[in-house]
Amino acid sequence: MGFKIYWETIIFQLLNFFILLFLVTKFFFKPILENIEKRKKLIQEGIEKQKEYDEKLKKIKEEYNKIIENAENEKKKIIKEAEERAKKRENEILQDFYKVLEEKKKEFELSLKEKESRVLEESKEKLKEFVVEILKENFKKKDNDELIERLLK
Repeated sequence: MGFKIYWETIIFQLLNFFILLFLVTKFFFKPILENIEKRKKLIQEGIEKQKEYDEKLKKIKEEYNKIIENAENEKKKIIKEAEERAKKRENEILQDFYKVLEEKKKEFELSLKEKESRVLEESKEKLKEFVVEILKENFKKKDNDELIERLLK
């Protein structure tokens, strides 16, 4: 049994292989490689856009945080100003109250003095009348008149 090589078959097989290789490369591998390249490009563009969006998002977050911080500072400033105005208004009201209270106190003291002097005058009059009555009863008419005149002076 011998081993025989058929060169025509080998050449035909090689020729078929190269033709098939050419056809597969031309119609299958090339479009597949082109699609792979397109996808790589799309993925790379997507990654770049993602980076761009991440940067924009980071800037927007920074701006948002600045706005929030400014709003917080403004809120604190407004609250502080409102508290100062309220404290000032409270002091004004208290001062007005103390002024009114002082005026009422003076009016009351004046009224009290007037009533006190009126009561004192009335008491003097009543005392005079009482003394006169007692003296009238105890002394003679003549002596009475002289004493009344001296007391009334």
